[in-house]
Amino acid sequence: MRVLLYYGYAFLVLFLYGGQVCPFIESLTLFEWGGLLLAVMAVQSVARVRLVRRLVSDSPYEVQASRQFWAEFLAFFASGLLIAGFNLASYHFPLGSGFKVLLGFSLMGFFTAADLAMERERLILKETERGGRPIPMPERIFPLTRKITVVASILVVATSTVIFLLVVKDLDWLMQLDAGNRIRAVWVILGEVAFVLVVILLPTIFLIRSFSRNLRIFLSSENDALLRVSQGRLDQYVTVATSDEFGLMAHYTNRMIDGLKRLNEELEQAQDATICSLASLAETRSSETGEHIRRTQHYVLALAERLRQLDGIDQDLDDEAIRLLFKCAPLHDIGKVGVADRILLKPGPLDPREWEEMKRHTLYGRDVLRRAEESIGSESPFLRVAGQIAYTHHEKWDGSGYPQGLRGRQTPLCGRIMAVADVYDALISSRVYKAPLSHDEACAIIVEGKNLQFDPAVIEAFTAVQDRFREISLQFGNNGETPTR
Repeated sequence: MRVLLYYGYAFLVLFLYGGQVCPFIESLTLFEWGGLLLAVMAVQSVARVRLVRRLVSDSPYEVQASRQFWAEFLAFFASGLLIAGFNLASYHFPLGSGFKVLLGFSLMGFFTAADLAMERERLILKETERGGRPIPMPERIFPLTRKITVVASILVVATSTVIFLLVVKDLDWLMQLDAGNRIRAVWVILGEVAFVLVVILLPTIFLIRSFSRNLRIFLSSENDALLRVSQGRLDQYVTVATSDEFGLMAHYTNRMIDGLKRLNEELEQAQDATICSLASLAETRSSETGEHIRRTQHYVLALAERLRQLDGIDQDLDDEAIRLLFKCAPLHDIGKVGVADRILLKPGPLDPREWEEMKRHTLYGRDVLRRAEESIGSESPFLRVAGQIAYTHHEKWDGSGYPQGLRGRQTPLCGRIMAVADVYDALISSRVYKAPLSHDEACAIIVEGKNLQFDPAVIEAFTAVQDRFREISLQFGNNGETPTR
């Protein structure tokens, strides 16, 4: 529809323009001039479809807009040459007449080509937005300042030339009139000048509108990407569809996003290595194996994903929150590194004083993670959540837990989730003071603890995913795990 609109407008303008600026074309009948224009532009419209498909649609995104411009412009230019040549051969019109025809076609071709090139840019913007990845930036850019200068220069030169040709023709006509008709002729000339200005003004407004639309799309994409980066989300690129400063800005924004992604990946790898090191340290001190760490980590993940589907949860369990829970779970018993071996590895029951010391592992875990957060000088969601899990995973729903005796939702959700995961794994595992229970026995004990030891919502989630717990326990089995406390 956009192409038909421009071709219809070009036909109307050229049909009227020819007689306005060229006395030779004015000598043709309306049927002769209109029929010639219609035939040539019909052939042009068919040819441009193949030309655009061959040169534009199948080419890389980064060159499509520029190729669209040249394909459209050259189609008009070729039609102008064809008509000028036909007039020269058939009617013996002078070269000046052909130049005026070529100028008119070139001007209409410029407007059509510029607007359809920007429309192509819009299509590329939408395609790259859906695809998620930007197109590569061309090696050479065409600065926006130069674009504006070229367009403004073309408009000024074209407008001046057309008006000059119009005035030359009308002055010649005016000199042939008697004094009585010259006043009316002046008004006719002014009307023709106004016609030329309107002809050029209308497509210029469309060009400005098209440019503004593309600029708005780009700025919206740029602002959205920068907003997401400021929020720590690196999942959106800026669409690159122009070979100017805006394209360059988008290109470097995308490079910045890629660089931040690499840094984040390196930090996550370092974070994972730190978690593994700390968890391994806790394992060494308490003689537990990595399977216990992995099992509880995946139990937490299964519970959190199920809880997200329930109503009335007191915390938003989005993807990031669940990711943090999964990463932090291995550090729930990090505080055991502060418990003496004579207590941690004692083969028999603990006396009251030893039990009080054993319970302090929650304080040790909280303190070491809090000091780690203070040492980096800023708030760390990972260390904050890990500290909450280490400190509160032995709290109970009815307030009979430790170290603070928190009741209900006073205990952070991460601690309530970890409590179920940790107790289940303790029940199915060998310990220095007990034999392992079966999955069904462990589940029965867990469910009995609803509203007493455990959050009822977490138990509801546990009941729904208890088969997943069995799968996890088999996937990361004891494999001869040393009995521990």
